[in-house]
Amino acid sequence: MSGFKSSNEGRRHKRWEIFEYALLQREGEESPEPGILVDLSLGGFQVRTKSLFEAGEKCHVVISWPGHENISIAAEVRYSKPMDEEKMHFIGLRFLPDTVDQRVALVNYIHDRFLADMERLAV
Repeated sequence: MSGFKSSNEGRRHKRWEIFEYALLQREGEESPEPGILVDLSLGGFQVRTKSLFEAGEKCHVVISWPGHENISIAAEVRYSKPMDEEKMHFIGLRFLPDTVDQRVALVNYIHDRFLADMERLAV
């Protein structure tokens, strides 16, 4: 992955590319939708998934974090766009941490991802 993207202009938070598995649980649904987290920032993230979500829709997200406990957090869909030639969608989500513990876990996760990216770029 290429680390920080050059397309951060006009964004409130810098983004960097990652590749982690995630489960998105819609409100009122029993089965979560699998996805791949591909883009992360302090304010939110982007997931690729087979399901279309609606802007404004709330969901619960579990992000796998190898070597650590999974991150479990509420999120709001900001956009959902189909990908060309694939039966997948880009889903942009905003973090909505409910508790201090969720905020701390999220900050630790983002910090760890940032450090891993910096170490990779320094090699």
